[in-house]
Amino acid sequence: MKLKSGFVLHTVGGDHVAVPVNERTKDFHGMIRLNGSGAYLWEAMQAQGDFTNDTLTAALLEHYEVTEDVAAQTVEAFVAALIDGGLIET
Repeated sequence: MKLKSGFVLHTVGGDHVAVPVNERTKDFHGMIRLNGSGAYLWEAMQAQGDFTNDTLTAALLEHYEVTEDVAAQTVEAFVAALIDGGLIET
Protein backbone atom coordinates (compact mmCIF):
# COMPACT_ATOMS: atom_id res chain seq x y z
CA MET A 1 0.00 0.00 0.00
CA LYS A 2 1.03 3.58 -0.45
CA LEU A 3 -0.22 6.91 0.86
CA LYS A 4 -1.45 9.02 -2.05
CA SER A 5 0.67 12.05 -2.86
CA GLY A 6 -0.61 15.57 -2.54
CA PHE A 7 -1.12 15.77 1.21
CA VAL A 8 0.98 17.47 3.86
CA LEU A 9 0.86 17.06 7.61
CA HIS A 10 0.86 20.23 9.70
CA THR A 11 1.02 20.53 13.45
CA VAL A 12 -0.58 23.68 14.79
CA GLY A 13 -0.91 24.28 18.50
CA GLY A 14 -0.58 20.57 19.24
CA ASP A 15 -3.21 19.59 16.66
CA HIS A 16 -2.18 17.44 13.71
CA VAL A 17 -3.92 18.02 10.38
CA ALA A 18 -3.33 16.48 6.96
CA VAL A 19 -4.41 18.81 4.17
CA PRO A 20 -4.46 18.44 0.39
CA VAL A 21 -2.12 20.56 -1.73
CA ASN A 22 -1.78 21.42 -5.41
CA GLU A 23 -3.78 19.15 -7.75
CA ARG A 24 -5.10 17.05 -4.85
CA THR A 25 -7.32 19.99 -3.76
CA LYS A 26 -9.49 19.30 -6.82
CA ASP A 27 -10.30 15.79 -5.58
CA PHE A 28 -10.27 16.21 -1.81
CA HIS A 29 -11.97 19.06 -0.01
CA GLY A 30 -11.30 19.48 3.66
CA MET A 31 -8.69 18.16 6.05
CA ILE A 32 -7.99 15.14 8.20
CA ARG A 33 -7.50 15.70 11.90
CA LEU A 34 -5.15 13.18 13.52
CA ASN A 35 -4.27 12.36 17.09
CA GLY A 36 -0.65 11.78 18.09
CA SER A 37 -0.51 8.13 17.08
CA GLY A 38 -2.31 8.91 13.81
CA ALA A 39 0.25 11.60 13.01
CA TYR A 40 3.05 9.18 13.85
CA LEU A 41 1.56 6.53 11.54
CA TRP A 42 1.08 9.13 8.78
CA GLU A 43 4.76 10.09 9.00
CA ALA A 44 5.75 6.41 9.02
CA MET A 45 3.67 5.81 5.88
CA GLN A 46 5.34 8.74 4.13
CA ALA A 47 8.81 7.61 5.21
CA GLN A 48 8.26 3.98 4.19
CA GLY A 49 6.63 4.71 0.85
CA ASP A 50 5.23 1.23 0.32
CA PHE A 51 4.00 -0.14 3.63
CA THR A 52 1.99 -2.97 5.09
CA ASN A 53 -0.06 -3.20 8.25
CA ASP A 54 2.77 -5.29 9.70
CA THR A 55 5.43 -2.62 9.09
CA LEU A 56 3.18 0.05 10.61
CA THR A 57 2.42 -2.18 13.60
CA ALA A 58 6.16 -2.65 14.13
CA ALA A 59 6.64 1.13 13.97
CA LEU A 60 3.96 1.66 16.62
CA LEU A 61 5.53 -0.98 18.86
CA GLU A 62 8.90 0.78 18.63
CA HIS A 63 7.42 4.16 19.54
CA TYR A 64 4.61 3.40 22.00
CA GLU A 65 4.33 1.09 24.99
CA VAL A 66 1.38 -0.99 23.79
CA THR A 67 0.78 -4.66 23.21
CA GLU A 68 1.12 -6.12 19.74
CA ASP A 69 -2.64 -6.75 19.63
CA VAL A 70 -3.45 -3.11 20.44
CA ALA A 71 -0.93 -1.85 17.89
CA ALA A 72 -2.27 -4.18 15.18
CA GLN A 73 -5.89 -3.17 15.87
CA THR A 74 -4.96 0.52 15.85
CA VAL A 75 -3.16 0.18 12.52
CA GLU A 76 -5.96 -1.87 10.97
CA ALA A 77 -8.60 0.71 11.93
CA PHE A 78 -6.45 3.67 10.83
CA VAL A 79 -5.53 2.17 7.46
CA ALA A 80 -9.14 1.10 6.83
CA ALA A 81 -10.35 4.66 7.50
CA LEU A 82 -7.76 6.09 5.09
CA ILE A 83 -8.68 3.52 2.41
CA ASP A 84 -12.37 4.40 2.84
CA GLY A 85 -11.44 8.07 2.46
CA GLY A 86 -9.50 7.36 -0.73
CA LEU A 87 -6.14 8.41 0.69
CA ILE A 88 -4.30 5.12 0.22
CA GLU A 89 -3.40 3.34 -3.00
CA THR A 90 -3.68 -0.41 -2.59
